[in-house]
Amino acid sequence: MREGTTRYVEMQTGRRPHTGRDWWTARLATAAELELLRLEGPAAVAEARHVAYDAEGRALTYEVGVSPGGRWTRTDEYSMTD
Repeated sequence: MREGTTRYVEMQTGRRPHTGRDWWTARLATAAELELLRLEGPAAVAEARHVAYDAEGRALTYEVGVSPGGRWTRTDEYSMTD
């Protein structure tokens, strides 16, 4: 989707994202992931999960991404003031 999953769901339903939650983990790839990512096993992968919630706290989108170890990066930027 050119506009991204969350924006697409917003356009289709009228529900706007309000907050999001992300989880990251590293683990060994499953057999299917080894094949899809063309990796030699055993191999590490990074898994990212994202949930966007509307203003009422209802889940709007849920996404899971899996990347080969060594081929991803995570950057966070945030305020450290009161």
